[in-house]
Amino acid sequence: GPARAAIERECARLAALADDLLGACVDADRVEAASDEPLCHLLEDVARRVEGATGRGVTVRVDPPLRDALADRSLARAIGNVAENAARHARRQPVAITARRVDDVIEIEVADDGDGFDDGFVVRPFRPGRGPGRAGLGLASAARIARRAGGTLAVGGHKGGIVAVRVPEQVSR
Repeated sequence: GPARAAIERECARLAALADDLLGACVDADRVEAASDEPLCHLLEDVARRVEGATGRGVTVRVDPPLRDALADRSLARAIGNVAENAARHARRQPVAITARRVDDVIEIEVADDGDGFDDGFVVRPFRPGRGPGRAGLGLASAARIARRAGGTLAVGGHKGGIVAVRVPEQVSR
């Protein structure tokens, strides 16, 4: 009826607004990229923010070879988006953020003890008018940030969700 049509129009308007905001964030990333900070500090900030926003515990482990690695705040925002998603799906255990060096790549993994991802799950770019689902604005934004840094975002896990963001090490210096 008329109420449903009004709700659908409002949802489309809000989806378009979210897409505009995502575009603004992408533009802001270009400015933020100039101010690098220690990766371990950025990840600790992410953990505190996600804990405050969701009430879910978040642990951070940075392998010793990355203690002096630097990263820009857009990478921290990508990990924050992923960690917030993980906190929403976690059950009893804290969300675990782990950063490690694999060859010339920095891999940041976010894991939770929720249901994990279905076979064939794909993170799709956010598009206005798309219905709600597991791959909303947060994962789409994180994937976009990773790609722009020359990296990737991958999902996996059947007994708990795992999202790995991999970026070239030189991007994080």
